[in-house]
Amino acid sequence: MTQSPLREAVAPGSTRRGPRAAALVAVVAFLSFLPSLRAGFVYDDTLLIDKNPLVHGAHGIISAFAGHFWQTEDLGSQGIGLTYYRPLVTLSFVLNWLAFGGAAWGFHLVNLVLHATAAWLATRIALRWLGQPWLAVLVGVLFAVHPTRSESVVWIAGRTDILMAVFGLLSVELCHLARQSGKAWQRWLGLVCVLAALLCKEGAAVVPVLL
Repeated sequence: MTQSPLREAVAPGSTRRGPRAAALVAVVAFLSFLPSLRAGFVYDDTLLIDKNPLVHGAHGIISAFAGHFWQTEDLGSQGIGLTYYRPLVTLSFVLNWLAFGGAAWGFHLVNLVLHATAAWLATRIALRWLGQPWLAVLVGVLFAVHPTRSESVVWIAGRTDILMAVFGLLSVELCHLARQSGKAWQRWLGLVCVLAALLCKEGAAVVPVLL
């Protein structure tokens, strides 16, 4: 049976260089936004996190799933009129607060780690689809440092984008592994990641196209 062209695209030796290429891009992604650790809480960060008691303790774990993204103690159930359901993002704020005691740099650090992870996954996928490590690195770096990433990474509330990207790209990676190994649990975990991406931001509806 003929294999998919995408599965045959990886050039000889690129598999060995691939992990190093992806790791390099992840480091570039992390270091590029490292100054954001000093950014503090800005704009919606204050309303959603700093001044929102609903994410200041373990009780917020329940409220993350029971309410909507803009439901804060000050605004009430109406929020700002936008009832986005993004419980995993709110849950990440709660866990972040518990882990770092509400320090803004801790939230920025998590954003950096998530962004580096997304860049790493994007580079791995690019390596398979393009077949050339140098080209995969070029695509990965463009993904990592493109100016449109600034809002998503530096603005804590922009975590919706990078958390969605991590789960979405991870689903692609897991489904690829499932095709290679034939292990059903990898395929099912990949589908769970699709659902997780949707619970971070609505734009994840495009992930099935990648799959």
